[in-house]
Amino acid sequence: MDQSSMNFWAILTGTILCLGAGFLWYGPLFGIVRQKSDRTPKEVRKRYRTELLIGPAFILLFMIGMIVAALLPAGSDWSDGVLLGAILGLGPAAGVGLNAIFSKGSFPHFLIDGGYLFIVFVIFGIITGVWHV
Repeated sequence: MDQSSMNFWAILTGTILCLGAGFLWYGPLFGIVRQKSDRTPKEVRKRYRTELLIGPAFILLFMIGMIVAALLPAGSDWSDGVLLGAILGLGPAAGVGLNAIFSKGSFPHFLIDGGYLFIVFVIFGIITGVWHV
């Protein structure tokens, strides 16, 4: 698919929605559970500057949106987008699980991180399936 048939407004909207979903996902919904399951020392976590992560996260989410938009066939609707997003989202979610196994990560940490990636792909599938060029 060439870039002229991609709806960059839909991808931008999906990117912003995914950032908002991440704020909710890692904040009020699962923030406390994730912090308890995180095996990173507290001294290291205190040095995290979340505000510096928003820019790179925005770029990476935009790239995910472009991938979903490029793979979604013309004439698709929201249900096709959900299906494609779910199929594509299983790959990164499984990758997070594989990484958790070898890095001795916790199961709740895997479910939270993998679940967010799955949701991101589904969000982009819905947005790009509904909002055509």
